[in-house]
Amino acid sequence: MTGADRPVLAGVDSTTGSLGAARWAADEAVRWHRPLEVIHVGQIPDAAPAERAEVEIRRWQPSLRVSAHTLRGAPADRLIERSAHASLIVVGGQDALGLHAPPSDSVGDRLAAGAHCPVLVVHEAARWAGPAPLPDDRPVLVGMDGSDQDGPALDLGFAEAAARGVTLVAVRVGRAPGHHTGPAGDATRAVRLELEPWEARYRAVRVEARAVDGPPAPMLVEAAGGAAMVVLGPSGRGEPGDRRLGSVTRQVLDHAPAAVLVAGG
Repeated sequence: MTGADRPVLAGVDSTTGSLGAARWAADEAVRWHRPLEVIHVGQIPDAAPAERAEVEIRRWQPSLRVSAHTLRGAPADRLIERSAHASLIVVGGQDALGLHAPPSDSVGDRLAAGAHCPVLVVHEAARWAGPAPLPDDRPVLVGMDGSDQDGPALDLGFAEAAARGVTLVAVRVGRAPGHHTGPAGDATRAVRLELEPWEARYRAVRVEARAVDGPPAPMLVEAAGGAAMVVLGPSGRGEPGDRRLGSVTRQVLDHAPAAVLVAGG
């Protein structure tokens, strides 16, 4: 995450889930030595949600530089505006849904499609608002598809794994362009070759490589069960003003049981 002076943004509302997401945001801000801005956006300004989150964050992370802000407008639109000067945006997601549930048009989905920085969507975030420890010892999972979108995801994933001191699990789903059907071992070796530049930069990170044949979204959702977070590239983005999530990114965002980190534009 570039820009050492750029803050982490935590989008909050009056729910317990957004407080849990703010705790994740505070954890990321401390890990990356950045200030934290807690932001509540609404058509009718209400300072209470941001102020409540600020008080809790100061209790969790007393040394963190944190400020609270209240803005008028549509939450996704205003947070996208602020993202141009941020290193990361963190928001709460939804409770885990089955893959047959209809896709959402949540604030997290809109941010993942339009933000100028990475976006972390924390699902079932209410469980992290209390004293339960954050899942900092779980691996970081990077979803790959063999395209040029793998690079931004691997940049983020390796940096997170290194900062957390955990294993990075790289999973390529489907077949990369130009790769033909072959033994599973050959496919895994192809993934290892793709990972070599990052492994050279992050020598302390333990890496597991997997190649999985099957529908990408369900495979990634299933693999996310034991991870701290799933990291995805900015797949499916269009031109400015016409940014859309790819179907796999959207399904993983909507249904993964772990937090989902999407590379920004």
